[in-house]
Amino acid sequence: MKEYYSIERLDQLRAISDLLRLRIIDLLRERSMTVTQLGEILSMAPGRVHYHVRELEKVGLLQLAETREKGGVLEKYYLPIAREIDVASGLLLSDVPDAVLATVSSWFNQLRNGFLRTLRRTLQHQDEVLNAEFGMLHMYITGDELLHLNREIEALFKPYQVQRGLEGEMEISGTLILYPSSAERSTYDTRDSDEPVSQEHGGTTATAAYNVQMVGMVQYDKAALEQVLTQGRRLHMNIIGICRISDDVEAELADQAIESFSLIGKLEAPEGVRQVMLRKQM
Repeated sequence: MKEYYSIERLDQLRAISDLLRLRIIDLLRERSMTVTQLGEILSMAPGRVHYHVRELEKVGLLQLAETREKGGVLEKYYLPIAREIDVASGLLLSDVPDAVLATVSSWFNQLRNGFLRTLRRTLQHQDEVLNAEFGMLHMYITGDELLHLNREIEALFKPYQVQRGLEGEMEISGTLILYPSSAERSTYDTRDSDEPVSQEHGGTTATAAYNVQMVGMVQYDKAALEQVLTQGRRLHMNIIGICRISDDVEAELADQAIESFSLIGKLEAPEGVRQVMLRKQM
């Protein structure tokens, strides 16, 4: 097994668009295994695992490490082509951006769906605890520092990437995404200040939208919503998790400050405010 391999072909990129296949590659980095052994760890039928192993082997991301005869049956042991696999920057900047975007979108959709399944189960059985950590962060960092930070994070995770048979041990899935936020900001506001953005419509000035995208819990009280109005904005809320509106918020204030509302999860709000927000659901 090589130490490093860079994906430069679209068929390889498409092959890893399934998170299960990434999980298989990750497990095999530690030791070679058969399809049956992988199925035991993943709690899946060997036939299903075999399909994904075959697809990864077909594009050269998995390789046959050795064969062993056991009880008259020939067992095949697989390893990834390299211990570390990434996607070449040249492929990401190729002339086929739609294929790249489709693969990345598939990853995000699978992560989103997995989280939502857990969230729905927790909301339906309120005695369960949602074992998840989420939030937003902002950093100011150089490119070299970012590479160093990524290596440090990988080192922190490494001890927990193998089963240890501990009481209460659970399997946790997730992803860490770090990207330059300046590119995102330029799509909606090219200025350096936090001054509200007004939009002209037919010679009149309209209140600017303020998008709230949140996974986890978001809470607004009277002061926060009044500040939104003072800035000349209205909220477009898109939340996965818990949305909590304080008891000091009146229905009229919520109606003025909230333009639209989308929630997958639980809404905690005074009854009048709840009715306002449900009326604004997208």
